[in-house]
Amino acid sequence: MLIFGSMPIGNSKDISFRMIELIESSDLIIVETVFKFLKTAQDLNLKYRGKIIEWNTVFINNPKFEYVLNQNIKIIRDYLIKNDTVLFISDEGQACLNDPGYDILHLTQDIDYSVSVIPGPSVITTSASYGALFNQGQSDFIYWVTINENKNERLEYLKTIKNLKLMIIFTTVYPKILNVEVLEDILDILGDRLIILCMSLTKIDEKIIKLKVSELIEKIKIDNQFISNPITIVIEPPM
Repeated sequence: MLIFGSMPIGNSKDISFRMIELIESSDLIIVETVFKFLKTAQDLNLKYRGKIIEWNTVFINNPKFEYVLNQNIKIIRDYLIKNDTVLFISDEGQACLNDPGYDILHLTQDIDYSVSVIPGPSVITTSASYGALFNQGQSDFIYWVTINENKNERLEYLKTIKNLKLMIIFTTVYPKILNVEVLEDILDILGDRLIILCMSLTKIDEKIIKLKVSELIEKIKIDNQFISNPITIVIEPPM
């Protein structure tokens, strides 16, 4: 069986009892990055008996490291063929939702095994809850997976969603993606809507800030350190 799990997005205590049981009992645990998994395991005093392999090493494209790719895929396949319990977990949040995971199915599609998804913490649903609080219970939303770095593609996408009666939620790393140019495109196409910044969700320094798109643009112009990482953004539906 292949199980996709969910890890805390900030506060380690948000992990579920079910995830703890799976970590302790799985035969193979595939992690996004080993050091983050080990830190969480140490913070929560988690015990595990299964073999740990790192997912990031599976997709090294350098020919010199091809043996790593083949080795890890072979390990995963061997465990699935034996019908052992294989647990995949990303660094934070729900696997497969803007996180790795799906490719395992693609790389092992010739093997017959069952798949299960374990619910848990997610910046997407947590931010949607904040959005609903500040939008009179409006809970319908669309998740903008990746902000188009190409301006023309970004504008075309914004035009396709501007009339949807939905909150728009996206995650980003500032300042690479969320910059004045992107916000000005949002302002131009979507209008000066209310925007909710969800920063450092579930952590001690969590901040939830409400302001208009135009106000956010001015704040960033004045202080480009205004936004901290990590951040999830909710844009209100059209009036």
